[in-house]
Amino acid sequence: MRTKRTMLTFVTDVVPQIIIMILGMFKSRIFLNNLNIDVYGLYQLYSQLIGYLTLFESGMTGAVLYRLFKPLAENILEKISSIIAASKRVFYYIAYIVWGGGLALAFVIPYLINNNPFKLSYIVYTFILYVSTNAIFYLSASYRILMDAQQKKYINNIVVQSFAIVKSCIEIALVLMGFGIISVLWVGIVTTII
Repeated sequence: MRTKRTMLTFVTDVVPQIIIMILGMFKSRIFLNNLNIDVYGLYQLYSQLIGYLTLFESGMTGAVLYRLFKPLAENILEKISSIIAASKRVFYYIAYIVWGGGLALAFVIPYLINNNPFKLSYIVYTFILYVSTNAIFYLSASYRILMDAQQKKYINNIVVQSFAIVKSCIEIALVLMGFGIISVLWVGIVTTII
């Protein structure tokens, strides 16, 4: 059973990543050709800045995963529940920090852009949408870690990777139909919530 789960996890990790990578190449090209070059550049800046904000996670996922192995092996349900409850609180705090940091950073972004063609309200709104997608993802982190510790990561992979593929397809379709970056960012929020 363990070998089967490992193989399922591997397949559900690798195959969707290849599909997402291929979609990503098309998506970049389509975004570049169909969005205003300034908007596309802003979108790319957002993706780089979010990397800094997610540093607040600081290996918490690995720490929780490590703490779960022994209680799961010994089937100590009270300890498992305790670890999940504590990690859930921590990940909620991380989500708040990422979201709050994003809000603060949104007011700094205009100063990072040479000859800024955007209104401050546009930058703040779009960056908060972008950050919200990432902050929302942390709200379910404890349960994803539990599945990983139980060697059922393939279940999480199927759900998360499938939504990532659907999200990329919808984003590409929206941009091809002439919708702007705000619609694309809302798709990210909705798919992350689902």
